[in-house]
Amino acid sequence: MTKNRKEPYKILYQNIRRLITENSKKKIEYFKDYVLENKILAMNFTETWLDNLITNDINIKGYQVFRGDRKGRRGGGTAIYLNEDFEANILLEVSVEKCEMIAIFIEKLNTINIVIYRPPDTKLSIFTSIVDKMNNLLSNMNAPEPTVILTGDFNFPFVKWTKGTHNGCRWEITSSSTTLDEKAQFLKLTEVVDKYNLVQAIEEPTRERNTLDLVFTNDISIFTHIEVLKSSLSDHHQIEVTTNFKTNNRDINNETPNYGGETDFWQLNFHNDNVSWSTINKEINDIPWHTLFNGKNTDTCINILLSCLLMLCIKLIPRKKPRSKSKIPRERKKLLNRMKMLKREKHRTYSKLKEKMLEKKIHETETMLIHHRKEERRMKEKKVIENMKNNPKVLFDYINKQKDRDTKIGPFKIQNEYIYDQKEICKLLVTQYNSQFSINSNMPKVDKETFRNTEDGDLTDIEILEEDIIKAIGDLNMNSSAGPDGIPAKFLINTKDSIATPLKLILRKSLDEGKIPDLFKLAYVTPIHKGGSKLKPEQYRPVSLTSHVMKIFERVVKKKYHETSN
Repeated sequence: MTKNRKEPYKILYQNIRRLITENSKKKIEYFKDYVLENKILAMNFTETWLDNLITNDINIKGYQVFRGDRKGRRGGGTAIYLNEDFEANILLEVSVEKCEMIAIFIEKLNTINIVIYRPPDTKLSIFTSIVDKMNNLLSNMNAPEPTVILTGDFNFPFVKWTKGTHNGCRWEITSSSTTLDEKAQFLKLTEVVDKYNLVQAIEEPTRERNTLDLVFTNDISIFTHIEVLKSSLSDHHQIEVTTNFKTNNRDINNETPNYGGETDFWQLNFHNDNVSWSTINKEINDIPWHTLFNGKNTDTCINILLSCLLMLCIKLIPRKKPRSKSKIPRERKKLLNRMKMLKREKHRTYSKLKEKMLEKKIHETETMLIHHRKEERRMKEKKVIENMKNNPKVLFDYINKQKDRDTKIGPFKIQNEYIYDQKEICKLLVTQYNSQFSINSNMPKVDKETFRNTEDGDLTDIEILEEDIIKAIGDLNMNSSAGPDGIPAKFLINTKDSIATPLKLILRKSLDEGKIPDLFKLAYVTPIHKGGSKLKPEQYRPVSLTSHVMKIFERVVKKKYHETSN
């Protein structure tokens, strides 16, 4: 993420009026960009309209989502997106008729974050049930007393809020047309928030002329600035709260490991459409492998093979395009920066006229951001449709990219201490995986009787043909990633007729020497989160990338073993 680590954390709240629809993901896509350019602690939403059929589409990289969906009917719902650097657990998730509430506890900040949606025409008995559950939750707060943040769309248009002392707001019931039932619901809410010293911080209208969306806290000093802005995403305004939350994060080692440290194969684009495989095959065939390998041991032959292939590939295969440091297109990044600049300018101005003008510009910029995202998506889909006939993988790649899988590992929490350093995280994962390793105690006993019908040299006397190597290569998955030697399956498959000769010679030497090269024993282990807390090493399963050349050798030997044993 490009945001400055010293920038203060912000909390965003909005009645989003349906986070995603069957035909549009523009809102969730907007927030994916938004969190990249802003240091967001949490995003609280009401009227999400989510249900149990909507899963991956709502994910935002770098954030965990806590949902309070409406039960048994459409609409409504609450959700909290929390920065993944913070661990949280759900304290309460309630759906009563058309009212919903979600509450989480953020341990590292000792903070309770609550989101409530109360639609219009809610009955007193229903809202009382929600408020009583919140009251029960807050009455059981542990010491030291946590910070409480309560946000939501409460739909009390008859209440006017005015800024008072210490940045809190006073309330006044201004409409005589409100029903006694609605008034009783508001008074029930004020009774509970007053009991726990929760102060309301929003005086501006949040929908048309009404202040429907409210933000309460028992520590108003944590709010350093509040922005209420008209939004293209909903008919409710967006509330952005700048906080002074601080964490004790130390400087951490975020050095990205270079998996291609021993080889430049990783820098090459083997999937480029312009690769001339016929030229590559011809050059491999022209190399005098028998002469090069003559009198050399297996390890030396492997090094010769890799060196020759690397020189050849660097000459004939284009390099991968360097990834942009920013995941956001330049034009959209400019718009996001413009929005931040306009917000800062609005914060500094004392002129009401200029403030209105800046609000209009911010709203226009937001609209441009949404349009840019929509146009980018349209162009990508058009490109996929045009290319999927010749390359079906393009479609699956596009679909997988939409899932926004988060591959970040850690931080880990060990004995109440947070571990951020990447090297320390690797060590913890190694310890975890080693602890799961067990020695097979049920290995069959091998004695002289086992080899009664064999003769010396049976294994080393097997004949290895180039056809055996070619067939084994054909069993590889074209899209499999390379192992530690850097040679991808696609290269081996497209050069199988020419590469079979050197591979046959090396396998023969390996069997004759009774030795497997060390490079073929290595594996790159990638931890994959399997669910649960990301703060625990045991919640990551290891996935190994091993050498495709070694897989070929294993298949050939296995086939020959079965042939001789039968």
